[in-house]
Amino acid sequence: MTFEEWRKKAKAEIELVGTLMKEEMSDDLEILTAQLKDIEVWNFRLIKLYCEAEYYLDSARATNLIEKSKEFTDMDREIRLDDITKDEKLIFKLLQFLVGTRQSEGILSKRISLGQSFLAGHRSVYKSIRSQEDGKNRV
Repeated sequence: MTFEEWRKKAKAEIELVGTLMKEEMSDDLEILTAQLKDIEVWNFRLIKLYCEAEYYLDSARATNLIEKSKEFTDMDREIRLDDITKDEKLIFKLLQFLVGTRQSEGILSKRISLGQSFLAGHRSVYKSIRSQEDGKNRV
């Protein structure tokens, strides 16, 4: 598959995730759980796309290396290579932002963590209410 074919497919999937991310997290426990499942599935898919994007970027850079010469400094060569591979780098950086790196958490992981915190809060309130009701029933 060419990079252009892959990019069109990946772009559609990234836009779908963008739509999911725009949805407000629900206060309803069942809906929130479903939202988290969707984001977790898409997080995995985007990690795969991120790896593919890295492959396309590395391949483009390797294919377009500019030979050393007296005409270009190393900085000139790097700038030209960056310009030639800007499309590959753009989608790679976008996916990196979404899924994160070893050094930083991606926005999808942050959303999952936030949702899990909401779920934990719901469970805590539920347990508190249940224990109060159980205490009343024992009297």
